[in-house]
Amino acid sequence: KDFDENGGKAKVSVKVEDGKIAEAKYNEFTEKGNKREDEGYNKMMTEKAGTSPSKYEIEIEKQIMDAQSAEIDGVTGATGSSEKAKTLFAKALENAAAGKTEKEVMDVK
Repeated sequence: KDFDENGGKAKVSVKVEDGKIAEAKYNEFTEKGNKREDEGYNKMMTEKAGTSPSKYEIEIEKQIMDAQSAEIDGVTGATGSSEKAKTLFAKALENAAAGKTEKEVMDVK
């Protein structure tokens, strides 16, 4: 719901078909916009952490699809984002299992 200590927010969406995760999307953004598309931010994060949103967001989505759950290993260098993704995907999958399709806003720190 609120920007985190690094000025970011995250959102997830899942599409479940026939009881399986058919699509998983993870995206982080700041007041400036989508982190995945911010070349300067990605360059800075790659130098600092060895990865960036343009890489780890895609890897998180792949792990969710492969695991068919929110129980994933996460991505080295993106520990905070990985934990945030696990929490958000767990809630999204819980909502999907309950038949809830509306957007839900929550704080994840």
